[in-house]
Amino acid sequence: MKKAEIILGIIAIAGIIMRLMAIPGGVILTLISLTVLSTLYYFLSFALLNGIRLRKIFKKESYAEINAQKIIAAILAGFSLSILTMGILFKIQSYPGANLMLIIGLVYIAIVALLSVTYYLRKKSALTKRVLYRSLVIGGLSLLIFVMLPY
Repeated sequence: MKKAEIILGIIAIAGIIMRLMAIPGGVILTLISLTVLSTLYYFLSFALLNGIRLRKIFKKESYAEINAQKIIAAILAGFSLSILTMGILFKIQSYPGANLMLIIGLVYIAIVALLSVTYYLRKKSALTKRVLYRSLVIGGLSLLIFVMLPY
């Protein structure tokens, strides 16, 4: 699913650039890609952030090395990433409630990133590395969009 994230992110960036340059189709590309990315984070974060492939999601052996704490951490991180992705979409499209979504998402992602850093310094876990990377990229992008776009 990492490839799907990258592809959706590239499509979203292309859509945002197309929208800013007033090229037709940018709005729909942005809308579809960010909505699918947010849905992916919301519903499949437990597998995505724990490194479980989509075809192995329903197999018991996929979860042999993963405890409940890692699944809960991945779900909380996915929830905050989903809020941020929707906040970015709302801000780009000038929908009401965008600033509130971005503020809530940034607070959640800051907490998740802080916990990930402290846990990563104690144990070098792949989950915390994945969560930290995504929280820095999406959190940084949403902070930039929150500050730069006035509406």
